[in-house]
Amino acid sequence: MKNVILGTAGHIDHGKTSLIKALTGVDTDRLAEEKRRGISIDLGFTRLKLEGGATVGVVDVPGHEKFVKNMLAGATGIDILLLVIAADDGVMPQTKEHLAIAEILGIKRGMVALTKADLVEPAWLKMVASDIKTLLEGGNFKGSPIIPVSSITGQGLPELLREIESAAAQVKEKDSSGAARLPIDRVFTIKGAGTVVTGTLWSGRIRPEDQLMVEPAGSSVRVRGVSVHDEQVKEALAGQRVAVNLSGIDLDELKRGDVLASPGFLSETLIFDAKFRLLASEKKPLKTGGRVRVYHGTKEVLARVRLFSSGELGADENGYVRFELEESLSLRLGDRYIVRRYSPVMTIGGGTVLDVNPKYSKRSKESLLSRLKIIDSGDEKEILKLLMSEAKTTFSLSKLARGYDFSKGFLSGILSSSEKEKEVVRLQGDKEDRYMTAAVFSGAKERIKKALTHYHGQNPLSEGMKKDLLRAEALSGFDQKEADALLAKLKGEGMIEVKGDVVSDADFMGGSNETGLAGAEELFVLIESGGFSPPTLAEIEGRGEFSPSELKEYLRMLTSSGRVARIKHDLFYESGFLAKIEEGLLSYLREKGRINPADFRELFGLSRKYILPLLEYFDAKKLTKRVGNDRVLR
Repeated sequence: MKNVILGTAGHIDHGKTSLIKALTGVDTDRLAEEKRRGISIDLGFTRLKLEGGATVGVVDVPGHEKFVKNMLAGATGIDILLLVIAADDGVMPQTKEHLAIAEILGIKRGMVALTKADLVEPAWLKMVASDIKTLLEGGNFKGSPIIPVSSITGQGLPELLREIESAAAQVKEKDSSGAARLPIDRVFTIKGAGTVVTGTLWSGRIRPEDQLMVEPAGSSVRVRGVSVHDEQVKEALAGQRVAVNLSGIDLDELKRGDVLASPGFLSETLIFDAKFRLLASEKKPLKTGGRVRVYHGTKEVLARVRLFSSGELGADENGYVRFELEESLSLRLGDRYIVRRYSPVMTIGGGTVLDVNPKYSKRSKESLLSRLKIIDSGDEKEILKLLMSEAKTTFSLSKLARGYDFSKGFLSGILSSSEKEKEVVRLQGDKEDRYMTAAVFSGAKERIKKALTHYHGQNPLSEGMKKDLLRAEALSGFDQKEADALLAKLKGEGMIEVKGDVVSDADFMGGSNETGLAGAEELFVLIESGGFSPPTLAEIEGRGEFSPSELKEYLRMLTSSGRVARIKHDLFYESGFLAKIEEGLLSYLREKGRINPADFRELFGLSRKYILPLLEYFDAKKLTKRVGNDRVLR
């Protein structure tokens, strides 16, 4: 069954709550202060059952100017606008403001309930209806039905219900297959259940046991239960009014304005670029540097505005702007937002989000404008090409989708086509494949080739370059997984060889060649001949048989093969002799319990320069530990 949300709008005391009660039998004013003052202060919720069997969720919003931010929280996710105008008052300030908000939010279906029709003469009623028709001209609600009604006598209620049913039939069914997103408008506790949040589910579905995130805090929560219209359900679908019972979070960790969403779906940001329209009724222009209030979903955030095109924006003008927020928002491309002046607080415009996390750059204003125009065009292929061209390293399907409403099928199709046209290169990944633009791939190949050529020239006896060193020199900005995927691709192409953690040019003939092996063997014999007292590095260098670079490489070859072991920076032992020292030490400690440096010297006939390095080596191996001047088994 299709899920539809109907929302009221209109000036204070024009009968919104009374009308909803007449239609549904429910008084949506739930607060004691609302009962006492006779006005709606916060949001009210109920449902309306239509004759055709459909159920419409109803959001009743406050009309007082002081509570417009509460109205904005309720306007989130509305499909049908029920604009309520009292016949004895006519069009009033909040009527216009609420109507402007509905149009900025992109609500396209609605009707006008001309309430208190029983209190005025027919001629007056006709005149007010004419004023309303003029008000609606030129906007989303041009030609919307205007139905005189009375919550007291029941006049016009059947006609209004028929219009609501007709509008509901035209609402496009929402896609519940994607990620879940629910802007929270209420937080409370229920005895025996715990923390509960409510809101209109913008997208996806929510089921018991789902793991979700509370954004922008990033807190992980588990869904204990889900209700729709006070009834427990197995799942809630996009477009429904939903109550979600959560575990893993306390009441004081949640507030109106937070968003419940699937992990990894939203991008948290303190800055976003957008298309903006200043209302035609605005007398003052919007200027760069101005402080404003930004409303998105159920959240209000203070911000500074920066205009791209000029220093100010006039009435009924569109422009591209950047908002620098004082608190973070969780956004996606195409989201609607409302802007009100900081002071006096009044709605001045709004628009759509174009870039959820723009980077400060040295690009010209013209370049930034060109970029925003491509995104604003809505051409998904062009937008995707833009995003790919901006990738400095690799990108994945999930990375491209983050912050944008591209379907996976669309993304897969474009990437597959781009790969065939050799515009992108695919790299195999553990969990998902990664991609690089041909230009980025070519640049990375050149840098790797250059780095390896230089390294081999400087280290002709080395088998190759360590991956971490290669990444630091040639792949700045690449993380380890990206670098590994790229190296695997280049190995597959035959450009490089990868052995464990070492990378070499495929054409490199150095490393363990015959000359290198002979030199390493000569050094091994020299170290081995020293037995328990091998020559130090300084002593080996003093013999003049090896150059510093040769000595470095031969020692690397011998240690990597396990034939010799480094005791300290200038002392190496043949592994067999080191094993005999270790065996003798263990035997002594098992019998005596402890050993001091003098005993160690006598045990192996060692001079002083070997005793402390060896004892510290066995300490580092966690074989022994120092107690005073002695060593004991660890």
